[in-house]
Amino acid sequence: CKNIARDDFIKKLRSIVGDEVLISTLKSFKCK
Repeated sequence: CKNIARDDFIKKLRSIVGDEVLISTLKSFKCK
């Protein structure tokens, strides 16, 4: 269930913020 909710959340973020910003944000989270 969590994976589905996360996928839907990511899809919404992509449509709002954009792929490039989302990828850079994920990379910064991984660094932390």
